[in-house]
Amino acid sequence: NIEDASISTLANPRVASDSGDDDFEGFVRFPSITVANGVTVSSATLKLYLNSKTGSSVAVIVNYDNTDNATAPTGYSDHNAKSWTGSASKTVTESAGQYIEWDVTSYVQAIVNRSGWASGQAMQFRVHSNSSSSYSYYFRDYEDSSNLPTLEITS
Repeated sequence: NIEDASISTLANPRVASDSGDDDFEGFVRFPSITVANGVTVSSATLKLYLNSKTGSSVAVIVNYDNTDNATAPTGYSDHNAKSWTGSASKTVTESAGQYIEWDVTSYVQAIVNRSGWASGQAMQFRVHSNSSSSYSYYFRDYEDSSNLPTLEITS
């Protein structure tokens, strides 16, 4: 299954810091995942298109919303209150203009193993970094007609 995101972030999926207190993070939500409850997930890959970046390489961390049928945050405090779990980290050294991939197999497996999971529900992932350097990475979101965030699941 290849799922496209239909709703994305509080802004563009941006991972950024100005070396001060202004840190940014985003999320990507996939609203209708057609994977049955309890199925064995062979692989799951989250792909985000790196639209632009500034600064040096930085570790971009992906977490998952550990809930059934994840709902999009309605604001900053709701975003922070989510049950973000896991820590798939990738140091992004690639140039802008290509997809960056994270292995999220264990995340997807944990979600579909939840007793309340059903095919057709939503999954959601947060992207962020804890780097103290100055950087800015912009990923494409659902409003762009090309290079959408994708979640590729093989079961």
